[in-house]
Amino acid sequence: MEGETVAYRDEAEIASWKTRCPIDRLERELGVETGETTSDMQFTLEAVRCLGCCGLAPVVTVGDDLYGQVNPAKAAALIDKYRD
Repeated sequence: MEGETVAYRDEAEIASWKTRCPIDRLERELGVETGETTSDMQFTLEAVRCLGCCGLAPVVTVGDDLYGQVNPAKAAALIDKYRD
């Protein structure tokens, strides 16, 4: 899926270790920092404030697909799923 945006949920009420771990893993897997786009233009990693699903946090969206309770391993698997 070309040009997909990967967004993650990062809110104050969620313990930082729960949100930071998936974010760190996404940054490593994609080779970009938050706010950047991969060199192949396939992924952009963006921070968002609210996706309206606190009970599923941390949440990652890829295009219109939403994934809840994302841990580092699940974050890496999601990137593999959407890579060409």
